[in-house]
Amino acid sequence: MENKKNNIPVVQRGNTKINLTNWFYMYENSKNIAQNDKYISGMIWGCQWDRTLEWIAQTNGNNYLLLTDSSSWGNYYEQEFDYIAENGVISKKEKNSETLIPTGSTERNKKNNIYDMAGNVFDWTIEAYDTNDRTGRRRKLQ
Repeated sequence: MENKKNNIPVVQRGNTKINLTNWFYMYENSKNIAQNDKYISGMIWGCQWDRTLEWIAQTNGNNYLLLTDSSSWGNYYEQEFDYIAENGVISKKEKNSETLIPTGSTERNKKNNIYDMAGNVFDWTIEAYDTNDRTGRRRKLQ
């Protein structure tokens, strides 16, 4: 989300700088990714997250198994795969390891040209449980 060198929010391949950020930080910065007199950017609603998952299943032969077991295309503890590290070197995510994988760093972890939607993490949405608690959508689709 953010290029830490100049505090500009970005959508960027190879980014690991948004790990462990809070909801309000993501909310405020998402509005600044793309904005002009024709459109503005923002966080995704939970219903949009759900619809995107539905679309992924439908456009992959109505394969809803992709949503109930996303281990074949997500970053999971027990999975092993190659990825491009922040330094540009091809690295291996070892089986049974917790490894922060840079965004968009492996073709393995995409569906319908959306990278990193499955895995053992969550993304903030604009949804809220109440005025104090926000809703994160799990990427762990198991």
